[in-house]
Amino acid sequence: MKKAISIAALVVAVLFNFDIAAQHMQYNYDDAGNRIKKEIDLNPGQLRKKSSLNDQLSGQIIKIYPNPTTETIKVEVDSLSDQNTTIALYDINGRLVLEQAALDLVNEVNLSQFANGKYILRFRNGEEISNWVIIKN
Repeated sequence: MKKAISIAALVVAVLFNFDIAAQHMQYNYDDAGNRIKKEIDLNPGQLRKKSSLNDQLSGQIIKIYPNPTTETIKVEVDSLSDQNTTIALYDINGRLVLEQAALDLVNEVNLSQFANGKYILRFRNGEEISNWVIIKN
């Protein structure tokens, strides 16, 4: 249920054309596991500039670049995890269009077969998830 809600929230943001450049969402939880805070970093000034996105998940530093892209996105991690680590791509309607295991320190995601537009890239490391909006030109 939480997965569907988070995907729906990102789809709504994209549909209403929020320019999400930093594409970083931060969640804080209390000791009982209840989400008590959600922050979305919106920075429209950098949307058209190719950049890399950085985040930390389970102690792993994640770097995603270039964004926007024309063909491939690279998902780079500083170390490999023993946990189930996957990269998933969702279209604007929230449908899963690609999923692959993150087996290497640098993983390529080929977007050449997809139409231009905005996609949601989800990096999952065990139970922890980090989402980004990817622009394909």
